[in-house]
Amino acid sequence: MVHTDKISLKTFWEVVEQKLAACSADELRAILRAMAQETSLSIWTTWSGRLLFCWVGKRSGLTGLP
Repeated sequence: MVHTDKISLKTFWEVVEQKLAACSADELRAILRAMAQETSLSIWTTWSGRLLFCWVGKRSGLTGLP
């Protein structure tokens, strides 16, 4: 089934953030596992490194990506 409705990128990310905010820690882990299984190692390594940097940065007051 092809979905042809178009939404703005801003609306898309707002919906994604709402859905993720409603997830439990176990559900978020399952999402990350599924993403890792569908992504090449080099892309996953880069993405997960940036994710970790953002998490550490928020906790320590740092901003921006490497």
